[in-house]
Amino acid sequence: MENDQENQQNSQDNPGFSENPSTQPSEVSPTVESSGMSQTLTQDSQTSSPDTSPQVNEDVRSDAQQQSVDPIETPPTGGKSSKMLIAGLVVLAIIAGGVYYFLQLQESQVSEQPPTDTEDLTVPLPVLDPTEGWEVYTGTGFSVKYPGGLIVGEDVSMLNISMWGPTQTEGTELFDGFAVNFILIEGTEYSPQEYAQMLIDELEEAGVSEVIQGPEDYILNEYSGVAYVEEGLGTFRNVILTNENESLLILITIIVADPENLGFQDTVELILSTFTFVNPNQNLIVACEQAGGNWLSEYNECESQESDMGLDEVACQSLGGEFTECHSSCRHDPGYPDDVICPAVCVRVCAF
Repeated sequence: MENDQENQQNSQDNPGFSENPSTQPSEVSPTVESSGMSQTLTQDSQTSSPDTSPQVNEDVRSDAQQQSVDPIETPPTGGKSSKMLIAGLVVLAIIAGGVYYFLQLQESQVSEQPPTDTEDLTVPLPVLDPTEGWEVYTGTGFSVKYPGGLIVGEDVSMLNISMWGPTQTEGTELFDGFAVNFILIEGTEYSPQEYAQMLIDELEEAGVSEVIQGPEDYILNEYSGVAYVEEGLGTFRNVILTNENESLLILITIIVADPENLGFQDTVELILSTFTFVNPNQNLIVACEQAGGNWLSEYNECESQESDMGLDEVACQSLGGEFTECHSSCRHDPGYPDDVICPAVCVRVCAF
C-alpha cells in the first residue's frame, strides 16, 4: 500500500516516470482522461513530427551515401580553385600545340632542303664538238674547218672543197655529192646587196642561168649579208657576207645533190658553221711567228735580227712578200737615213 501511494505520488510529480519503461506508453495513454490533456498531447505530437522525422531520414540517407562512396578525398571545388585548374590546362594545351608545330616545321624544312654538293653525284656529260679533228684553213681574211678526205683546192684568198657520191661520174655536172667554194673579195666599195645585184645582172646578160629565189637578207654566224639561188647546170646557193668593219666581202657558192640520202646537206651546214672572218694578214702573222720572226702590224712586215730566224727569201716570196736580207733597224725613223745614227745591225725583213 505504501508502495502504491509512493508510486502514485511520483506519477503525479513526474508524468513520464514509470517503474517499467517498456510498458510506459500503454499505461499512460489510457489514464489520460482529460480532453484538454488529450488535445495537448495530440498537438504536441503533430507539431513535433514534421520537425524530427524528415531530419532523421536525411541524416540516415547522408550516412548511407558516405558509406557507399569511395573514401578518397576530392579536391575542393571552390570558384578560385576551378579557375586556376582551367588556366593550367589551357597553358598546357598551348605548350603542346607549340611543340607539335615546331616539330612539323622542322620536318618540312628537312624534307625541302636541297641536296648538298656531296649528295649531287650527277656528272655532267661533256659537250662533244662534231667538228673536232677536222682540217683548218686560214687564209687571207677568213678561216673555216672541213672534214678530212675531201677534194681541196686553195690559195691565200680562195678555198674550194668538194665530195663525190657513189654515183657521180667525172666530166659531168655535180648530181651526187657537194661542193663549197669560198672567194675573198678585197678592196671593194660594194655592199653585199650591191655586189649580189651586180652578179645577178651578169647572169641575166650571159643567159646561162636564172635566179629562182632572192636576193634576200641572210645572216651566218653573226655576219650579215645577202643570199640568192640560181639554176643552170645545177642549183646553186650564193651567199655574200661582210665583216664587222665592212672592209671585206666573202662569196660562198654551194651546191648539194644527195640522191642516196648520205647526209651531204648536214655536212655542208657544219662546214658553214665554222666560218669566221680573220685579220687579212692572219696567215702572214702565223707564218712569221712560226718562223721565229716579229710581226709589225703598222708596217705589215715580218722582221728578225737573227740571220737564221724569220721568213727566208723563199718563204717570203711564196706568201707574196718582198724580201730584204739586210735592212736597217732605223728604216722607219722619220730622220732616216741622213739624220739618224743607227747601229750597224742587219735586219731580215719580209714586207707585204
